[in-house]
Amino acid sequence: MRTIYLSIIWVTLFSAAMGFLETSVVVYLRNLYYPEGFDFPLAPVSDLIFITELGRELSTIIMLLAVGFLAGKTFIERFSFFLFGFAVWDLMYYVFLKVLLDWPDSFLTWDVLFLIPIPWFGPVIAPCILSFLMILFFLIMVRLKAQGIIMRLDWMDWLIMVISSVLVVYSFIYDSLNIIINSGFSSTKTQEEINQFIPDFYPWQILFFSVLMLLVDFIWIYLKNQKNNLRHCLHDILSRVNKKQKTRCF
Repeated sequence: MRTIYLSIIWVTLFSAAMGFLETSVVVYLRNLYYPEGFDFPLAPVSDLIFITELGRELSTIIMLLAVGFLAGKTFIERFSFFLFGFAVWDLMYYVFLKVLLDWPDSFLTWDVLFLIPIPWFGPVIAPCILSFLMILFFLIMVRLKAQGIIMRLDWMDWLIMVISSVLVVYSFIYDSLNIIINSGFSSTKTQEEINQFIPDFYPWQILFFSVLMLLVDFIWIYLKNQKNNLRHCLHDILSRVNKKQKTRCF
């Protein structure tokens, strides 16, 4: 367990530092394009800046995947560390923005969350809620590991997480999809509409439904792994008793 605790410390430091790096880039961009403070509609940027931003976001995901792979030993551990790193990075990004720019004004302030493959829009509190859910999943893995239990997910768990993730992404790209459809799938018109877009509606019901599904599934994952471990332990005790061997169970 000492190894995993050291990994937690280093992944936390790495992700927090990445959060500051992300914040510093946004500070530069806002100083250039939003000298009076960030707000909608979005300021037009050159193709070079837009492509660079896409590359930066993709690089960030690759870096978080890499640190997750290095920190964990099994697939579940690596996946959990990736989610943990992503969550810390995202939360610290907003913390540093608040410290440096006194932004956002509130948790309901709108932000551009992502650009791949199309712009994601949403209130700041939405990604923060999801980040805490990612940390919860990670803590469940750590808790089970501390009890000597290797966390296992079945196909239903993965299905619930995939469906919930798709719904969450849809809630963020809801406006962009409407713009694309209304513009007749014209890239030029779509870009013009996005540059003039001012968000005023977020499908909260989709987010809340997805969060509820994930919470229930995470609780079930924890209880199920506990139950399976207890069943295995009792089976081991009975086997040893039958062989007249002394045994112990954690």
